[in-house]
Amino acid sequence: MLDVLIVGCGNMAGGFDASRPDTPTPFSHAGAYRAHGGFALRACVDPDREKREAFQLRWQVDAGYDSLRSIAEQGMHFDVISICSPTAFHADDLRWALKMKPRLVFCEKPLTAKLQDSLTLASQYRQANLPLMLNYTRRFDPRVRELARQLRQGEWGNIRSVSATYNKGLYNNGSHMLDLLAMLLGPLQLVAAGAPIIDMWPEDPSIPALLQNRDGVPITLNCGHAGDYSLFELELVTQHGTVKMENGGLDWQERRAGPSATFAGYQSLGPAHHQPGSLGYAALTAVTEIETVLNHGQTPSCHAEHGVAVQVLCESIRTQSLTNNLPSEKT
Repeated sequence: MLDVLIVGCGNMAGGFDASRPDTPTPFSHAGAYRAHGGFALRACVDPDREKREAFQLRWQVDAGYDSLRSIAEQGMHFDVISICSPTAFHADDLRWALKMKPRLVFCEKPLTAKLQDSLTLASQYRQANLPLMLNYTRRFDPRVRELARQLRQGEWGNIRSVSATYNKGLYNNGSHMLDLLAMLLGPLQLVAAGAPIIDMWPEDPSIPALLQNRDGVPITLNCGHAGDYSLFELELVTQHGTVKMENGGLDWQERRAGPSATFAGYQSLGPAHHQPGSLGYAALTAVTEIETVLNHGQTPSCHAEHGVAVQVLCESIRTQSLTNNLPSEKT
């Protein structure tokens, strides 16, 4: 069994699965470790005593602490440290985790709140030869991985254009979309950034942008409004048809090109084929990969350098947007 310490006791730590006992499709760290069966939740950290004790009770964790520093100073050791604390605390938590010398650290996105901290910590973990996995969820989604394989092997032909839509903050949800786009299309370049939209937090507006990859494929990053509903969707227009990720990845739609039944000599898109997604298996896939990284030396499929690349792009989008526009509080 691999011993786990979970830092932060909120939704990503275990809250999303608090009312889903022993679900086979967990959305939280604790739920995934429990569903896997090869990990033991040994301790947790949260400054909120009530939240911490509720987490301990729900997940049967014996030891609870109010700070990571108090555990580090006791010289305790864990195989895996899962960092699920608020983003503002990531930098300090990652520094303490590095001092504790676990075998692997699994951190929620973004890596830290400041690009310079992320750059420094990524370098320090690399120098210490300590794997630092980052939880950009779609990189662990089996359906997304299959699409990435199909694109690499040319099963959809050339990619003509991509349209992505998100809300609830560029760093909060937009970074997920940017990492997904980079996974599917390769490194991204900013062409132009639009006006910021404050739809949740003033410090993290949602920002539309025009991007492209190294092949010059145009990518539009569009925004909804978090006050309306959650929105995280992606559509690829390719040589052989269209692929659309809906409902954050819970549903997918494909349309293949073929001879038109109406106009002789023309190609047209066929009917939509709807498929269920596999987002519910992403967390379990991630912890399964943790075991593989530790036991077989595999390189994590989502690591600190991915997080830094996304953060650099977010900084570029935000800087260009705020330089040229005033924030809009659309309702």
